Amino acid sequence: MAHKDEEGLALEYLEDLTFYDENFVYKDCDYPYEDILSIKYTATAIKKSVNFVPTGTSYETYLCLHLADGFKLTIDQESSFLGIKEKEKAEAIMRASGIFHEITFTNRMERYEKQLNEKGYISWGNYQFGKNGDFFKKNELLFNLKDDGVIKALDVFTFETGKKPQNFKQSFAKFWKGNEVIDISTDKDCFLYFMKNYLGFTWKNEPVKDKKKPRQHEFFEAMLVLGAKVCNADGRVDTEEIQTFKTYFGIDESSFPGSAEIFAKATASAGGVEASAQKVYSIFEGQQELLEHIIIGLLQIAAADGVITDDEVRVIEKVCAAFKFSKTETERLFLIFDHIRKEKKSSSRTHYSSSTRTEHLKILGLSANASHDEVKVAYKELVRKHHPDLLMSQGVPLKRIKDSEEILKAVNAAYNWLSNEANELRKGAA
Repeated sequence: MAHKDEEGLALEYLEDLTFYDENFVYKDCDYPYEDILSIKYTATAIKKSVNFVPTGTSYETYLCLHLADGFKLTIDQESSFLGIKEKEKAEAIMRASGIFHEITFTNRMERYEKQLNEKGYISWGNYQFGKNGDFFKKNELLFNLKDDGVIKALDVFTFETGKKPQNFKQSFAKFWKGNEVIDISTDKDCFLYFMKNYLGFTWKNEPVKDKKKPRQHEFFEAMLVLGAKVCNADGRVDTEEIQTFKTYFGIDESSFPGSAEIFAKATASAGGVEASAQKVYSIFEGQQELLEHIIIGLLQIAAADGVITDDEVRVIEKVCAAFKFSKTETERLFLIFDHIRKEKKSSSRTHYSSSTRTEHLKILGLSANASHDEVKVAYKELVRKHHPDLLMSQGVPLKRIKDSEEILKAVNAAYNWLSNEANELRKGAA
């Protein structure tokens, strides 16, 4: 459970809700994520008018968590006086829904799979879906979803299916009866996973989640080994480096018993850093932002004693290579770190340092001839990727989410510098 001195993640316009690594707090009550059995989420935007004159749009959301003790916890959208900030408050519920769905997906999907293995089907309301494609309503077989001539249409919160009529009699019957419309607003992500992985059905622009192993244990164990290799890159392990490792990655004996022994063995072992880095990459492949945060953390460790040596730079470059970062991407991360250190008035700078337009473009991941429109697009995408909501949903520990602010500071500084330059050029041209 959360402690009063433990920092959590709070969303704007949802003051009563705070996320922690293992649980969340809503209206001063603690709830473990593992107690969430299912999640129902809906959202509507209603156009309003008076005498046929549009007067605006009303936004309504519904987020309900079904808990293990049978309690249904509704996360309420904050009320809006005269509709002020109503859209933003609805979006806050949407972000909270995304975090809950991502964190609990594996546990919820495994419950569905348990039902599938025990009964041969999974249920959504009055409907049952068999692993071979058989489709039932109230346990009465209607047809097989894999049969030719079966309609399968996915809407935002519903799934519609039915058989195409083959003759006039069927057309007449279908006119009166219609297709079957299934409400999938509860655990839609699990529904999509089942459709893809068991029946082979997918829909464009509807991403399907993958089940994940528990991240906290994997993250801690892999980072203990990798951190130890970086600490010992210059042939010695300083107490400042160990303390920085504990602080940055949030790993010590209290958070992960046995961490000291794992760290010591990794420091003493003769193996290189590549194997450890590849193990970390195999765990977090595809999680680009998390891997970037790991590199920044390793640079923090290397700089802890006041100097980043060439040996430490080479080790971290090997980690970047194992993470499949290109030379350009690696240089960008070193530049971001240099900005962070400069902001903290540190003299620890790497050989990548410079203060040119090219540097600011590289921080945004752009080439030297990028236009200002490209700068705007890259900036917005980086801000989105490093947003705390997204990182939390990807399983990044909260201590690392706080450090995302440091990366965003570098991104913001680069964007502001380039925007000011563009403004000056426009003034000169005028």
